Amino acid sequence: GRVGQASTVLPITRVAISATGVTAAVLEDSTSSYIVFFRKDGTQLEVTVKTVMGGDGYPLDISLSQDGTQLMCSYAYIESGELRSRVVFYDFSEVGKSVPNRLVGGFDDIFSGTMVPEVTYMEAPYSCAFSGNGLSFFTSRNLASPELVTQVMIEEEIQSVFCSEQYAAVIVQNTTGEYSRRLMVYEKDGTPVFTREFNYEYTHADIDGDLIILYNEESCRVYSLDGHLKFQGQFDFSVSCVRSGKNHGNSLIVAGSEVMKEIKLK
Repeated sequence: GRVGQASTVLPITRVAISATGVTAAVLEDSTSSYIVFFRKDGTQLEVTVKTVMGGDGYPLDISLSQDGTQLMCSYAYIESGELRSRVVFYDFSEVGKSVPNRLVGGFDDIFSGTMVPEVTYMEAPYSCAFSGNGLSFFTSRNLASPELVTQVMIEEEIQSVFCSEQYAAVIVQNTTGEYSRRLMVYEKDGTPVFTREFNYEYTHADIDGDLIILYNEESCRVYSLDGHLKFQGQFDFSVSCVRSGKNHGNSLIVAGSEVMKEIKLK
């Protein structure tokens, strides 16, 4: 049931939630953006991050660490008439009290010439930023100074990015060979897991447990984390969601508007 409710005067454009229930929301007015924080009962924390386009920039995406004490934010900003991008880290624990604006880390140059539309915290202490030309993996092992672990540069057109606490994945348009797309999966520290080329018209892509799930309204394709194709098939009803089932990924739950089925995997 509902444990709390919060309301704002300004419109909400982005929301991130932590495992502890602490929630961050991006609010906007005509000149500035504000990141405000709420407890799980809906009461507002006395912490606000204010930015303007001519300063820190416009927040494209935000993510909270599992404990709700760290905030990762992607900004678009203007410098010398050029639109640029940066990723910054805030710390709201005791560590960040001695730092101006609680800003403990910022990365600009590594995103030169591209935007960063999505950022996410993974299993502590790792996080990932998805940019137009690749994936950037960070660690907050030192809370006062987040570090870049590795960058995966991608030359092809990126079609989809998705992740879990353990893995990050990207699907690109394949430019050579008989397959139209290529799936690449990485661990939370950027270590490659597997690469697989395929021909399949998907509309959704997810990682659920140890399964990579691609699906559309009529069919589904599932890969294990060793790159093995575990399932592909058509459905006789319109599908809206596919998830890993019980027994540690040995089944799928396929749901539509009026039907839900369990499929056992070999």
